[in-house]
Amino acid sequence: MRKLGEKRRHLTVLGSTSLAAILVATPAWAQGTSSQTAPVSGAVAAESQATTSSDNIALEEIIVTAQKRDENIRDVPISISSLSSDALARSGVTNNLQLTNSVPGLRMERVGNATIPAIRGVTTFVTVAGAQANVATYVDNVYISNLAAGTFDLPDVSRVDVLKGPQGTLFGRNATGGAIQVFTRDPNLDRLGGEVSVGYGNFDTFTMKGFITTPIIEDKLAISVSGFRETADNYFENLVPDVPLQNIKNYLVRGKILFTPTSDTRIVLNAFKSRHLGAETVQFFPRNDVTAANAYPGAIVPKKPYQVASNVRQTEDVKAKGVSLQINQNTSAGDFTIIGSWDESSSLTTSPAFAGAIPGFNGVNFFSGVYDESWSAEANFASRKFGRFSFVAGANYYFNNNGWDPTVSRTDLPGTSSDVTLFGKQKTHAYAFYGEATLEVTDDLSIIGGLRYSSEKRNLKGSILPGVVSQEDGLRYDWGSRTFNSVTQRASIRYKVNPNSNLYFTYSTGFKSGNLDNTTIPFAQSPESCAAANVTVPGSCSFPTSVEPEKITAFELGLKSAISSRVNVDFAIFYNKLKDMQILTFQDACFVAPCPPNPTTSLGRLSNAAQGKMYGAELTLDARLSRELRVTGAISVLDATFSSYPNATWNVYNGTNTSLDTTPVMSATGKQMPRAPKATASLSATYTKELDLGTFSFTANGYASERIFYDVGNVFDQKAYATLGLSASFSPAAVPGLTVTGWGTNITSTRVMLANFYNNSGANESYQRPATYGLRVGYSF
Repeated sequence: MRKLGEKRRHLTVLGSTSLAAILVATPAWAQGTSSQTAPVSGAVAAESQATTSSDNIALEEIIVTAQKRDENIRDVPISISSLSSDALARSGVTNNLQLTNSVPGLRMERVGNATIPAIRGVTTFVTVAGAQANVATYVDNVYISNLAAGTFDLPDVSRVDVLKGPQGTLFGRNATGGAIQVFTRDPNLDRLGGEVSVGYGNFDTFTMKGFITTPIIEDKLAISVSGFRETADNYFENLVPDVPLQNIKNYLVRGKILFTPTSDTRIVLNAFKSRHLGAETVQFFPRNDVTAANAYPGAIVPKKPYQVASNVRQTEDVKAKGVSLQINQNTSAGDFTIIGSWDESSSLTTSPAFAGAIPGFNGVNFFSGVYDESWSAEANFASRKFGRFSFVAGANYYFNNNGWDPTVSRTDLPGTSSDVTLFGKQKTHAYAFYGEATLEVTDDLSIIGGLRYSSEKRNLKGSILPGVVSQEDGLRYDWGSRTFNSVTQRASIRYKVNPNSNLYFTYSTGFKSGNLDNTTIPFAQSPESCAAANVTVPGSCSFPTSVEPEKITAFELGLKSAISSRVNVDFAIFYNKLKDMQILTFQDACFVAPCPPNPTTSLGRLSNAAQGKMYGAELTLDARLSRELRVTGAISVLDATFSSYPNATWNVYNGTNTSLDTTPVMSATGKQMPRAPKATASLSATYTKELDLGTFSFTANGYASERIFYDVGNVFDQKAYATLGLSASFSPAAVPGLTVTGWGTNITSTRVMLANFYNNSGANESYQRPATYGLRVGYSF
């Protein structure tokens, strides 16, 4: 009865938030919590324009580049959430993980140090070397491949667009769930300008942010520099004396050069460097007190959330840097775009394998290094209209080198001595050719069709070796390669109901490349020795396995409507079908006998194990109820289940409080997919009042989610929850450009999952920050 009562209370919170979003906001938020749209990084910089209105409080027009050309968001026949820099600020979003609270159908999750986006239940279950997300992330049109560097700050962003559903034609690469496009601010050719801000909050949080732009040659050449710096105390408590926790230190620096030699040519050179220090995702708390530390007398085990017990300093150090060049050329026939990029990132993590500390011993420690380097080149052509016909065509090349160097399981426990070093690296060469065509059959009816051919060649190198082996001495044997090809398509029908409303239906498919499994490299073997062993005893040495591509078929019916100049309403229903889902399951491997007393090492293994289906609906609302009050809201309902998964295994409690056991092979058919809550809702309201003294503004942001599972067996979950954020700002009339803001996020200190890792060492969980609050002073000029 108690559990039923708790569930009813959670549903009441969710239902109240959803009802409030509908009743308060007869409105809509033009596909996302977007307010103003900054210049678009397209062939021609497009500015948001407010629809004319007699009372001058109309909503802004939103321009996006979801179809590789500048278009009004209402004319694009897919679901898009577009958030401007103002909308991000109002919602308290400062990094991409926080987009969850502002984009219906989106979850930004962490598995260990890997960032795993999910849109409408489509997500990745794979974190081995070379693995990439099913939701593609782009920053200034450059693909971000490294899961370990997938969390980043958003200090200089002009706009974030979240494209939902498979983007199998124009974006294509590993975008079966959708795409997240982040656009940073470009230099201004006309005048000197910028903004700076400093802030301070609890946990001794100090932030500095700045952006400055100036023309060098008026209307021809301009530069901009942006920077961000954050330091904060660790918000966890270590129960082991004299072992400090790693504090948070983040920075990002970006420089841009904009050159427009003619009115039809636009060239942007972009370079950045960033670093993130903070071990929040690997500071584990034992769920239900289950940890391997309980097997040892005198062990220190955390008993309260936000407590950890570690004899070693837990660390995570993520570095990234890159450069890109984008050239846009307008011609009488259409617009050419050429994009070239290089980026490099690395992640080094030190953490205990279980939640707890054993006096006198370091415990089982994992040292994980992930390296990623990418090169890409893309060319697009977006034609002008030839009568009622237009098209987009392009080609893309992508190279990626991603690997673990090294992952070491070091054991220093009573009665054991076992070290295992894992090297695994994948190189990917991928290219694609694609095109989409639009035919306006009548003034109101349009048909869109597109095709993409993708080819990826993946090569695996690596080894699993006994002992502690340095990166320099590691052996990277060549275990061969595979090539994966696919043709994906899209077809859409768009009907203009009236000048401000479009009804659409879209059919699309998507492709996620196959993969080679570095965790199945045979222990202490080379390809030659493995082949020789098979000659002596056939089948005694198995070469690394691989998995086939994962494919999706999706259908979406939607309506994008401006009810008036003040009110937007968007609605969509969708159905997705996934096949050959790539699943990573963990098995306990004994590398150094005897086991016990030597411990086993939990390694993941890839397989095409499941099929899935997702269907649901989304409603987004945006309204200026008056000159002072703006309300945005969203509701998402989703049913995402495994439609066929007969050969599943998952972790369960074994009753000893020391570890989790893996189930025998059994069916997970019908179980809810991980990272796919059945319902979410958000509501945001901003009240602004202009007085002689200055301008006052107050914003409240609410978010609620139903229960979220994190494993295929539906054993481990985040209970239904709701969070609340508040901010209030004042801009004095006497000092134009100055704004003082007080803010608070998760002010109810709701415990929300940040990352998790469930294996034979226990049920490890880490949590997002509790209530945070502070003061920020900004000045723009």
